[in-house]
Amino acid sequence: MDERVRFVARLLDGEKMAPLCRAFGISRKTGYKIFSRYKEMGIEGLTDRSRRPYRHANQLPFQIETLIVSLKKEQPSWGAPKIREKLMRLYPDLHAPARFFSLPNQDGTIAPGQRADIVLLDDNPLESLATLRAPRAVVVGGTVLDRAELDRMTDELLAAAE
Repeated sequence: MDERVRFVARLLDGEKMAPLCRAFGISRKTGYKIFSRYKEMGIEGLTDRSRRPYRHANQLPFQIETLIVSLKKEQPSWGAPKIREKLMRLYPDLHAPARFFSLPNQDGTIAPGQRADIVLLDDNPLESLATLRAPRAVVVGGTVLDRAELDRMTDELLAAAE
């Protein structure tokens, strides 16, 4: 970070970008990136950033992975195609990536005392947060609450609050 601060300070003192980048041993593209981060965020923009990826393209959502592992625990003789079919029948809106076929062999178990909660939605909540207002089902502590059960519970809570 100290190098970046010195770089920006010399740039603000009026030095030209190209010779300054040569002096620091960086490309002009990197020099402009450092300077634009400084202009956008101030001194905080010059701190080191994580190189960890924001997302993993082939990773299943935790909830789906948990469902698959729990089905495999309940039915150890079932293979990946049968588990996939069961999930597709239970949740028709669920998209089935190719990784379904290798997941049951991965490490990871649900043991007594562990919880795997999941909310099943009809649409992508990243496209519309309104989807979160009406989940298709909720799995809490191993108990599946379908839409009718959730509506009944909501009505009871509203009645108790009045």
